[in-house]
Amino acid sequence: MEQHDMVLLIALAFFTLLFLYFMPRKKNRQPPVIGGYIPLIGCAIQFGRDPIQFIRQCRDKYGKIFTLSLPGQRLTFLLDANDYDKYYSTNCVDFQAAVQPTCQKTANITKSAFIDSHSKLHDLVKGRLSSNYLQVLSIKLSQKFHQQSKKLPQDVEMELMDIVKTFMFKPVLECMFGDDILFSKKVVNILPIALPWLRSLVIAFSLLFELLTKSGDPSDCEDLWQQLKDFDADFEMGAQIPEVFLSKWAKSKLWLLRKFEHAVQQAKDVNSDQDNNSKTIFQSLLSTVRKDAAANFGLLFFWATQANAIPAVYWSLINICQNPRIYEKVMENLLSVWSIADDEVMIKEEDIKHLSYIKWCILEAIRLESPGVSSPRMVTKPIEFQNFVVPPGNMMVISPFWSHRDKDYFTDPDTYNPDRWLKMNNTKKAFIDGFVAFGGGRYQCPGRWFAIMEMQVFISLLLLNYKIELIDCKPQKPTRLVGLQHPHTACIAKLSRRNSCR
Repeated sequence: MEQHDMVLLIALAFFTLLFLYFMPRKKNRQPPVIGGYIPLIGCAIQFGRDPIQFIRQCRDKYGKIFTLSLPGQRLTFLLDANDYDKYYSTNCVDFQAAVQPTCQKTANITKSAFIDSHSKLHDLVKGRLSSNYLQVLSIKLSQKFHQQSKKLPQDVEMELMDIVKTFMFKPVLECMFGDDILFSKKVVNILPIALPWLRSLVIAFSLLFELLTKSGDPSDCEDLWQQLKDFDADFEMGAQIPEVFLSKWAKSKLWLLRKFEHAVQQAKDVNSDQDNNSKTIFQSLLSTVRKDAAANFGLLFFWATQANAIPAVYWSLINICQNPRIYEKVMENLLSVWSIADDEVMIKEEDIKHLSYIKWCILEAIRLESPGVSSPRMVTKPIEFQNFVVPPGNMMVISPFWSHRDKDYFTDPDTYNPDRWLKMNNTKKAFIDGFVAFGGGRYQCPGRWFAIMEMQVFISLLLLNYKIELIDCKPQKPTRLVGLQHPHTACIAKLSRRNSCR
């Protein structure tokens, strides 16, 4: 009898262990982890070789949530737009904890300065670039467009990116920073007059440094543009690896930080003669962030105003000009507001409300050329998505590039089709479902309404005043993780001034 009881006891224990082993454990189940052959490196080699396509391969194999094991980091991708509302609203993830290290590495902003200033700066930009200010800003941008237009010949062949830069770069910077802040030739005293010998010594070393590095005149517009290109080209690498391995990027960062140290002093001199309503955002920034980090935040603000808007206009123009049907609808939209291409068309806020088709063209270009990675969040508490639990310490991101190609949200997703945005007019939503290029939650892109407006202004004025013929444009492979996709090869365009739109 005892032997029989022992057998039953062993059998019961065996089946109990078997049940516990195979029972569902949803609450402890983490997303699939993709590693590599070398433990400390993980999948960094495969990911770095072709990041955009590697994300797609992982999605196809593991589903819409998975984790990449990378050196010093576990990166969890969330690719299902159904989860984004929860992702942006939960208190289990932290945006500031995710982006602070990047700000420190790319602009030398200390953790304490970031914590003190980030939220205040975000709210300042959100308020100053809200719809209440678009009327004044749209007219300023129109005026500056016409000033730039006078610098070009009647007919010219040049790279399309250079065309966009000519009309957008300096005008936008002057609106954001002020006419005499970044492009002034005035010599700025960076030390008190009470220390003339020390000031002279610093200036002497500064001049010697410029000669040795051939950094050029920091007040020159072309130099500033080139430094932005160099800084932006390796921005995502600069956020991850020591800058000693990125000498060109490190040099551009140093150049730009010096530039904005001058700009801070220049803006302070101008501020003394202005009231708050007439100050630019950069001038208001100086009284919002910590004084010892003003130049550093100025650098990131400068990068944010240029890094995505210029490529977005570039891709919009390519898609508009390559498709005769779309081009015709764009011109119809323009001619419904203006009859001819007057040299002094000033686009007002009321005009912008009637440029809906051009807005759709811009949003559709952004949809197709979105970054591979955005909206980072540091997981601070366990959080569940799709029956998986993401543990604290993981970095979570979304991929707008692939989310915008989700067939559940976008019919024929690889096709450029501005008409898909027509349904946006029938809802109260700012964008169509599945579109996440501007992020979400508390720290959604604060300048999104200004960005869309400035792109509408420049595309409208460019097509009103010029005929654009694309001469040599080749399809390009997307490779960029941070920010909108950038062209890798030149697209040559012929620009011819119109006498009228008809």
